Formats: sequence, structure tokens, C-alpha cells
Amino acid sequence: MKQRKAILIIAAAVCLVNVVIIAIQIQRGFGSHAAMPVYQGRTAREWLDQVFTTNQAAAFTAFKAMGTNAFPVLVRAMNDSQWDRIYGSMYSNMPVAIQKRMAVPNSRTTWSAAQLMLVNEPRSFEAAPDLARLLRNKHNRARQYILWALQVRSVALSAKVTPFVIECVNDPDPRTRAAAGAALARLGPLSDAAITNLAAALHDSSTEVKMAAAVTLGRNGPAARFAAPDLKALLHDSSSDVRIQAAVALWQIGGEGLPIEAITKTLAAEARKNSGIAIVQLYRVAPDYPGMRSMLMYVLRTDRTTLRPIAALDLSSSGEDAKEVVPIILDLLEQSRGDSYSNTQYLQALEKIDPQAAQKYKHDHPER
Repeated sequence: MKQRKAILIIAAAVCLVNVVIIAIQIQRGFGSHAAMPVYQGRTAREWLDQVFTTNQAAAFTAFKAMGTNAFPVLVRAMNDSQWDRIYGSMYSNMPVAIQKRMAVPNSRTTWSAAQLMLVNEPRSFEAAPDLARLLRNKHNRARQYILWALQVRSVALSAKVTPFVIECVNDPDPRTRAAAGAALARLGPLSDAAITNLAAALHDSSTEVKMAAAVTLGRNGPAARFAAPDLKALLHDSSSDVRIQAAVALWQIGGEGLPIEAITKTLAAEARKNSGIAIVQLYRVAPDYPGMRSMLMYVLRTDRTTLRPIAALDLSSSGEDAKEVVPIILDLLEQSRGDSYSNTQYLQALEKIDPQAAQKYKHDHPER
């Protein structure tokens, strides 16, 4: 009798587990090709699991072909609900033979893959409102990935998205707080409430959070002027990156009482340490600062980021007096084949310094 009862209990437990698994898979939209777009026989969810494998190129092609039809799947993949956690726990305790017949549970890899697909989709702003609503769940472990995916260049979305992003500025995870600050910087003009939250974030213990907050406040210009005292205090922060961003933000905010001497002093100190970003920003604050041209030349010769073409344009403001730069720019034009952004900047700089050299280059490289 006891043995029969035990068998019945085990059978009931197995049935319950199967029912829960089926319910979760239905809730998440797995197992049905009709429930999501399909490309070459695989569902969008199946392609998502291929993003960080040797089949990545095919995954990119698949999502490009599926376009906006795949958005619901990508949004759903970032919905780290209680059901998802239950399913993940069950999945990890199942025999491998059974796991092979089950959908792979969401994980950091899934969230990162969904983020990557959204960032590479030009129309990802259409999914922004749905993604933002997922931020309501403070226990959503995918919050950081959602925030990076929300960095869309659409001011029109600001009202729909910003309130949810602001809530993440105080998230326990510093990576999420930094991602929230970076997302706010891309969502257009901010409300006073958002600026107040960012001003408070300037006192965060995380360097990344302070930097993101400073960048975002600076991009909001004069509207963020009441955060100026907090930014000024950061000119003495232990992190050189924070000091630089605080100085830049103060310059962008402007207005009466702008601590121009303190800003110049901060940027000059970092410029002397060969900080490329400090050098190009110092040029904007004090273009006649002693040794400015030599510092810009240093960036042009050694930097490996987008600062290089900026330095070329800065140097070109001297016109023909900067002819010593021409050979370097011609060399950089050869190195930047395929990089339309850098190419355009270098050509603009060359035209200002030596129009004839620019004309000859265009004649010799008609494809450019």
C-alpha cells in the first residue's frame, strides 16, 4: 500500500512538472513555429540561441530578414519573469536527454544576444516602449541589457521611455545604474525630475555611474545648470575619467558663473598626460592654450579611436598654416578605407588645409 502510494505521488509530481513546463513554454511562446517568425526552418527564438555560436553570421542574416517581425520575440527574451526563473531551475535539474527536447532557458547570453540584435536593427526604436515597460520589474536581471538596447536616437520616444529609465538610476547594480545614465543621454531633453536623479547619481560610488551621469547632464546643456555645483566637486574626483567628463559637462552647461579656469586647469592637467579626450576637449574650451597644436598632433599620430579625425578637423582650422599635417592625413585616408565616417572627416580637413591635395586625392581615388 505504501509503495503504491509512493508511486502515485511520484507520478503526480512528474505530471505536475510536465504541466508547469508546458505552461511556461506556451507562456514564453516556445515550441510553436506559428507563434513567431521563421527563417529557413528555424524560429526567431532558435536563431537567437545561435547568435554567440559559430553560426553567428547566419543569425545576423536571419534577424535582418525577419526585421520588425522578430521584435516581440526579442522583447519576450528580455522578460525575466518569475516563470522564467522557475523554468530555468527545472531545466538545470533535468537529465540531458530531456533538456535536448526543451527550449533553452533565458540567461545572460540570451539577453546579450537580444540586445545585440536590437542595437543592429535600424528600426529598433519601434520596440522601445515595450522594452521600457519591462524595466518596471525591479527584479528583472535583464535590466542592464534592456537599457543598452534602449539607446535609440529618437526624441519622440522620450516621453514613453524616460520615466521607466529614470527608475533604474537607483538600481542596486552599478552596471545597471551606468546603463540608465547612458540611455538617458540618448533620449533627448530631460525633465527636471530626471536631471535631479542624475545630479544625485554624481555622488555614486561607481566611477561608471558618475561618468554616465556627467555625460548625460552635459548633453542637456543649460537645463542642467542646477547640477553645476555637484559637477564642480567632481573636478577633484580620484578618477581622471570622471574629472574629464565633469569638466566637459560644465563647459556644455555654460551660463553665468562658469568656472572656466577650473575647467581649463582640469583638462590641461589630463592633456599633459596624453589623454586624447582631454586634448580635444581642451581645444574647445581654450583653443589658444600653449602647446595646443603639438597635443592635437599627438592625437592625430597615435590615437586609435574616433578622436583622430576630430583632431584632424581641429588642426585644419589653421588652414594653410597646418600643411605639415597633410602627409599624415593622406596616410590616414589610406588606412581608413571602408570607414566612411573617418574618410569624410579627413577629406574635409584636407580641403581646408590644402585644396589642391584634396582635389588630387579625389581624382586618384574616384571610388572614395
